[in-house]
Amino acid sequence: MSASRIPGETLVCANRERVLHIGTDNKNKGGAYIITRRAEERIRSYGYSFDYLSMDEFDAEDDSETALLPDSKTYAAHLRQNSVIGFVKMPGYIRSVLRESPYRIVHIDVDLAWKALLYAVPAKLSGSKVVVHSHSTGIDGDHRFLKGLAHRTCRHLLSVFADGYLACSQNAAKWMFPKHLWKDVVVLPNGTDLEHFHFDETVRRQWREKLGVSQQFVIGNIGVLSDLKNQLFLVDLAGYLHEQHMDVLLLIIGKYTPEWEEKIRNAAMKNNIPDRVILYGYSTQTCELLNAMDLYICPSKVEGFSLTLCEAQATGLPCIRSEAVPDEAVISAWTEQVDLRMQLDDWSKAVKKLAERFKDNRNLRKVKADYGLEKMAEKLEQFYSQLREK
Repeated sequence: MSASRIPGETLVCANRERVLHIGTDNKNKGGAYIITRRAEERIRSYGYSFDYLSMDEFDAEDDSETALLPDSKTYAAHLRQNSVIGFVKMPGYIRSVLRESPYRIVHIDVDLAWKALLYAVPAKLSGSKVVVHSHSTGIDGDHRFLKGLAHRTCRHLLSVFADGYLACSQNAAKWMFPKHLWKDVVVLPNGTDLEHFHFDETVRRQWREKLGVSQQFVIGNIGVLSDLKNQLFLVDLAGYLHEQHMDVLLLIIGKYTPEWEEKIRNAAMKNNIPDRVILYGYSTQTCELLNAMDLYICPSKVEGFSLTLCEAQATGLPCIRSEAVPDEAVISAWTEQVDLRMQLDDWSKAVKKLAERFKDNRNLRKVKADYGLEKMAEKLEQFYSQLREK
C-alpha cells in the first residue's frame, strides 16, 4: 500500500469526508478517471474528497491537468502484469486496505459487472456503503464471449453487495444493472469543464500551424485506439471524402499500440491518403487540438457516454456521432447522428452539410452551464448524502 492509516481511524481531512474510488488511476488515464478527477475539484466545496485504489499503479510524475491532488491518497495493488492472478488477489487486497483504513463510502467505477462484484464484495464485508458506477455499454479486448457470460451472470448479484447505483447514461444503466434495478439507478451524465474548453481563434491558428495545416478541412477524433472506438472507419471515410475532391485531413488523438499504428497506416495506404492522416498519440492538450479541428466525429460501436464529444461541442465544433453514443452526450444544437449501418456516401453528405452550416461564428456557440462539472458535482453530493442516510 502506498498510504498508511491508524486502524479504525475515520478518514476525514479539513472537515471533508473521503470517498474511496476503486477501478481508476492516473497512469492509464481512462475516461472514468479523468471525469472523476475533474469532478473532485468541484465536489470538495460540498464536503467530499476522493482517494483512489487501483489494480495497477499511479504515476507520481504526472504534472498534467488531471494529476492527483496533493492530499489524495492512493493504494496501488501492482497486480496488472497478470490479469487473471490479479483479479483473484484483488478482493483480498481491497479487504486489507479497508481493514487498515476504513471508508464510509466506496465508489466503484467499472465497465463490467463481474469486476464490480470483485470489488463490491470485500467493500461491503468491510462495512462500507458501496456505489457501483457504470461507465460503458459493451465489451472490448479479448475473450469477449467469456467476459460477456460473466457479466450477465454477475449483474444479478449486484443488488446484494451494492447500496447505490450510478450510470453515465441510460444505456450504461441498462448495460450494467438488471431490469428490476433500473428504477433505482441515478443517471449522472459526465460534466464538461466549461471554463477550460472553449473556442479561441489565436489558439486555433497556432495549433494548425504546429500541425502543418493550412486550408485543409480537419476531421478529428480523440480516444484510445480500439475496435469499439472504430477509428478505422474514419480512415475509410476520409479516403472517400478525398475521392470526392474534398481537401480533408484526419487527426486521430489517443494512446495506441504498435498493432494499431500498423492498422491505421495500412488503412491510410489502402485509401490512398497516407499523407492525410495524422496519428498524434496521447495528449493532455485536448482543448488546443479541438480548436485546430473543423469537425469532430465519434463513430463508436459501443459508448457509455463520450466525454470528448462533449468537450468538442464546448469548443463550438460541429460534431457527428454514431447511434451508439447516448443522447446524454448531446449538449448542443451543432451535433448530428448518423447510423453506422449507413453507407459512406451518407456520412459524406452529413460531413459536407455540417461543414457548410457551421462554417462561421464558432466563437458564438456556447453550451449551457447545466452540462458543466459544477452541476455534476452538485448531483453527486446529493447522491452521497442520500446514501449516507440509508
